[in-house]
Order: sequence, then structure tokens, then C-alpha cells
Amino acid sequence: MWSHSIGSGQVEDLHSHYPKDYLWVVPVERAPDKPKEAAITFEKGVPTEVDGIKNPVEIISHLNRLGGECGIGGLDILEDGIIGLKSRELYEAPAATILLKTHADLEHLTLTKEQLRLKHEVDRIWADMVYHAMWFQPLRRDLDAFIDSTQEYVNGTTYIKLYKGKIEIIRRESGDSLFAPELRSVKKGGFDQRQSTGAVNVYSIPYRLYGRRRKQT
Repeated sequence: MWSHSIGSGQVEDLHSHYPKDYLWVVPVERAPDKPKEAAITFEKGVPTEVDGIKNPVEIISHLNRLGGECGIGGLDILEDGIIGLKSRELYEAPAATILLKTHADLEHLTLTKEQLRLKHEVDRIWADMVYHAMWFQPLRRDLDAFIDSTQEYVNGTTYIKLYKGKIEIIRRESGDSLFAPELRSVKKGGFDQRQSTGAVNVYSIPYRLYGRRRKQT
């Protein structure tokens, strides 16, 4: 349901394709000429509703069909296995592709810069551990606790347009958004830009020192 593997390790060359073996994803040239739209709602990082559908199994099935019809979710990748040998793998995962992209976008709207930086690394470590059969490693549970904590305010609805292999985000809504154009905008004068002078002077001290020392040598 989450993804479909085609050929797996049996795909031993770098050029063969198997379009007839895909369950959901059509070739881009066969995708509709008109885009399709969807609305995805997340609560604490979990997709809870898509186009009025609330059952999680039905959500995934719906996005597999919708995304696949638009040529989204086909993957042709090279993987490094547990012992480091490379293999070519073909997958299709329209729902996963759509949900991961919209979830990541909502995280960028609701998490702080520092949370996003650390979570990016935690996600990589978590995925690497699971891939390498370390599900019962205690560290995986520790990483889970951090990930769960970050999702407290990942709430909102993302509106997307699907068109010939592309996912375009057309609107975002969240009561927990950290987006504040009234503060960020230079034109609106959310804060006095001259207040930045002190910070620039302080943070540039080591670089000015570095420059002077290099000139001396």
C-alpha cells in the first residue's frame, strides 16, 4: 500500500524500464493535460484528512490513485546495501511522495530554524538505522521521542496541484504558522533595521581578526 517495488534486486542493468508493471504511476506523457488539485490536512504531523477522506488507509489509496494518474511517485534509484554493494531499485510510491513533500513544507512553516536543522539530521540517522535492521536499537526510540516532540505544532492544511510528474504547493494554512511578514518585511518596517548594526559588529569580530592575521603573514 505504501510503495510497490518492481524487480528489486533482479533489475541488473542500468537502462531497462517496466511501465506495464507499475500499479499506479503512468508515464508523464500519458498524464492528463489538466492539473488535479488536492487538500491535505495534518494534525501533529499526521495526515488526518485528504479531500474529505479521513480513513488513513483510504487516504493512502486515494493519493496513490490521484498521484499515479498524474505521473507522480515513480522512482528509479541506486541503493547502497548493508554491505555496501550497489543495486538498482525501481519503486512507485505516489502517496508517500505527496505526503512527505507536503509534510516537510508544513514543518518549514511551523518549526524553528534550529529544530529544522537538527531534525534533518535526526531523520537521516533514523532512516539509516531502520534500513540497516536496527529497529530494536534503543537509540531509535530516543530519536522517536525527539521527532514526536517536534510534531506538536505541525498542524495545518496544504493545497497542492498535481501536473505531469510535478507537485506544486499553491496554498498553506496553519494556526501554528511562524510566518510573520509584518516583521520580516523591510517595506512594512516590522523592526528597526538599524538594530542589526550591533549584532553585525559583534559577530564579525573573529573574521576581522582572521583578516588582519592573514595580512600579516
